[in-house]
Amino acid sequence: MQEYKFLCMGCMCNSDGETICSNCGYNKNQTQKEYCLKRGIILQNKYIVGKQLQKNGEGISYIGYDIAEKVPVRIREFFPATLCSRIKDSGKVFVTPKFKERFCQLMNKFLSTARSLAIFKNLNAVFPIYDIFEANNTAYTVAEWEEYTTLTEFVLKRGGAVNWNILRSLFMPVISTLTTIHSSGLIHLGLNPDILVIARSGKMKILDFCIEEVRKLNSDLEPELCKGCAALEQYLDEYEVSMSTDVYGFTASLFFALTGGFPKEAIKRQADDKLLVPVNILKKIPSYVIVAVADGLKVFPENRIKSFNDLRVKLSAVPELARQSESENTVSVNKEEKNTFKFWTAFVSFLITISIFLILVVVINSFYPFETWINGKNANGSANYATWMKISIFNFSM
Repeated sequence: MQEYKFLCMGCMCNSDGETICSNCGYNKNQTQKEYCLKRGIILQNKYIVGKQLQKNGEGISYIGYDIAEKVPVRIREFFPATLCSRIKDSGKVFVTPKFKERFCQLMNKFLSTARSLAIFKNLNAVFPIYDIFEANNTAYTVAEWEEYTTLTEFVLKRGGAVNWNILRSLFMPVISTLTTIHSSGLIHLGLNPDILVIARSGKMKILDFCIEEVRKLNSDLEPELCKGCAALEQYLDEYEVSMSTDVYGFTASLFFALTGGFPKEAIKRQADDKLLVPVNILKKIPSYVIVAVADGLKVFPENRIKSFNDLRVKLSAVPELARQSESENTVSVNKEEKNTFKFWTAFVSFLITISIFLILVVVINSFYPFETWINGKNANGSANYATWMKISIFNFSM
């Protein structure tokens, strides 16, 4: 493999032998973690393994290189560190004997998840998986590679809050992808601004579908829960994870992109699931988007938007219709900013008062002809003022 000796293990471009890659800045003397595969190791005589990209309780992701196709790839290795370890100076995985049955069970789930996802090669919002194999006493997947920026980086570079008109073109296609994937029974359970990425093509894509066990708190694997994006059912066993769990993570990510901050952790929002949004940001977000996000971030699953199809409808709704669908206020502003809404509260009170006045006029007129009681007399000519209905439309405080 002499021809690949100048391949940068950080980006899989030709580094011309430089210590610091001029393309990505990766230092070839940087050490790989001991639990990882060594850089330069070859899998299946096809794939060169590069630097570690990401690790969680399920396994490790690496940048790699497809020797036949001569392109970078993303390699995912099943490596649940609570159940196994790496044999020193070897790529092989050693499974703790008492955990062998559990390891095999979870590895089969890893393979099943990968095979289910591999079916959706034509979906724009996923990185297609095109190879799945077993080696080194564990399992691997190989997916297409495309350079990307995480949603977190994207938002921070734009000052911490992004206009909905920009976010719409990024988020809405992902909703379509997740609707299709959910129809197969596959759920992600880890959607957050580091998992949702903006590829060089300009499209938002989803990284790292994992087995369910790694994204629940009470598991024998190291849990991976993003604070602010993990739903209540990922913390508590009495609730089951479902499609609405992904709705929660997705809308929490959208909330982050719109406001620059995360909602409080779901486990801490059980008593009050209202969302605090500074008024200067709130007024820039369309009301129907606020309603959709608030409904997607309901703490208890039974109150939350159930599917991405329903979320799409809410995010696509005509603002006037969307406002009618929400019976209670689910978004709050900071206490010192609430005075901004006093005028509108008074205005609504004004309209309600007028409505009540007109209704009473109609009711009383049904008993007394208008021309009679307006002059203060009843049908017999005696004074009969309706003093109980005297209402001044100006008797309210601005």
